[in-house]
Amino acid sequence: MTDDTLTCLVVQPERLEIVTRALTPFDRAILEQCAGSARDQRELIYRGTLRGATVPSPGAAYLQHLYRLLIPPDVTASTLVIAPHGILHALPFHALVAPDRHYLIERHACVYTPNLQVLQHARKRNRDSALTNPLVIGISQFGASARALPSASAEVDLLGRLFDQRGVYWREEQATRQRVLDLNDAGELAAFGLVHCATHAVLDSAAPHQSRVLLSDDALTTLDILDLSLRARLVTLSACQTAWSAGGRGDEMLSLARAFFYAGAQSLLATLWAVEDRALPELFARFYRGWLTGADAARALQRAQIELIHAGYRPFDWAAAILIGEA
Repeated sequence: MTDDTLTCLVVQPERLEIVTRALTPFDRAILEQCAGSARDQRELIYRGTLRGATVPSPGAAYLQHLYRLLIPPDVTASTLVIAPHGILHALPFHALVAPDRHYLIERHACVYTPNLQVLQHARKRNRDSALTNPLVIGISQFGASARALPSASAEVDLLGRLFDQRGVYWREEQATRQRVLDLNDAGELAAFGLVHCATHAVLDSAAPHQSRVLLSDDALTTLDILDLSLRARLVTLSACQTAWSAGGRGDEMLSLARAFFYAGAQSLLATLWAVEDRALPELFARFYRGWLTGADAARALQRAQIELIHAGYRPFDWAAAILIGEA
């Protein structure tokens, strides 16, 4: 993106197409509305409510406009790999609305990547990590430092049932920063095929390297994460805004999810905004059930999001979740 131009590179098995479009001030205003970080703004656009009260919303019209602007009309692939730029990193493409009023996710599974070079690197990584060996971290009480997360304990219970208690489960005071670092120093962190963190995350836009995942004793910062040695097929960050990027103007943006990715995870399941406690556990439960039955991660997430659409959930509740990396 430039101030007045949008260039889309459409890479398909047999051809590369470059589409350049004018970007008007109206287009940019809509992008800023749909990719903004303010909670009230997200809720208005993606659910049509403001602090729970139904209000007139331009959300559907905006998401239809962005579909026409961003999605080439002749793309038929079942899975789209999306490499955004600039403000587009914060846009849930899968929630864009097609002319027939279906969401993009209802037509295509969607995977996000910082850029195509990173995606190529991810595809060279080991795929042998066992899905049956998860590390699950859940913290529901944070004292005065953050609000309670009652759903975190339920997430740990759910994953324990789905995996028949295989793996390692840390709850509350067991889930410490030092324990993660010790596990990494012993070379044992690389043995887990799944790492699931149900806790709070803090985005520090002024100092992105200090963005952090809250644990019971201390916080695991972006710099800590970059020093980890992972081989997980998937890291799930069940917290708020873990995919949100800060710093930089394009592909160089840094986020907690990106840090886990660079630490060796093949894929990340993360969030673009704060999701209500009832919706995210429901989405992840459906995702894991599909993933464990053999669907690839992108297809499992697509199926879970479509199921929530059919159950009456609005995009605010399901579109925050994105898959980054390898499908």
